[in-house]
Amino acid sequence: SSLRSTRFDIRGAMRSPGGEDHVGVLTLMRLAKESKTLSLAFLRSKDTIVADLCMLYQDLKKMEYQRGPGVLHGVGVLPKSRRLLMGVICHLEAMSGGTPGASEILRSILDDATASIASTNDLEHLSAETLYRICECSFDVAAFSPEITHSLFVFSDTSSSKATCLNVIHKAGNFGFTMFGDDRFPYETIIQWNRLRAALFILLRNSGNPDLPAAAMEMMISWIRIECDTVNAQLLKGP
Repeated sequence: SSLRSTRFDIRGAMRSPGGEDHVGVLTLMRLAKESKTLSLAFLRSKDTIVADLCMLYQDLKKMEYQRGPGVLHGVGVLPKSRRLLMGVICHLEAMSGGTPGASEILRSILDDATASIASTNDLEHLSAETLYRICECSFDVAAFSPEITHSLFVFSDTSSSKATCLNVIHKAGNFGFTMFGDDRFPYETIIQWNRLRAALFILLRNSGNPDLPAAAMEMMISWIRIECDTVNAQLLKGP
């Protein structure tokens, strides 16, 4: 057997896509972030190094789509490795003061993630598949630098893609609590909603630059209130 068709390698050991590549991404992260001297040396290695890494990120993302949701075998790397790479890219981009081509690709990657979230319809009946997509996109946005993540929550046009994206995130974060007491709530949907809550926690945490933006604070207060109301409703039902 091979990793192209199963999670087990030829020796029968369970593995994941890009296991060795994850070590390479960690090494890349240390080379880029260990010191300013190393970062500058990294940037001098090739004029287009940041743009090249952006294109590598996009290629790895395409491989994930080709594998399909939750598929843990095949080509590419796991999402965690790809998101660590994004942290390296943002750091090098900041160190370089802006690299021709790279800034545009980074903006495109961010816009694709927020547009995917904003495209969500029927917020009152979110499926496990939809929650999975919102969750993965939220993790992707959270992988950017705090400065870029912070910018998601700052907008003036309430009809913009950013505003729509945040509205979806807000409603999706509350979704499980609004379904309290519904016996038809599928188990897989509960799993994906809890994964989403973890992604939203990381997204809000990483948006601090240094303080959390006002829109993030309002969202967090809303989630806390509905969670407290749900706990209270459960207690009133008795044992």
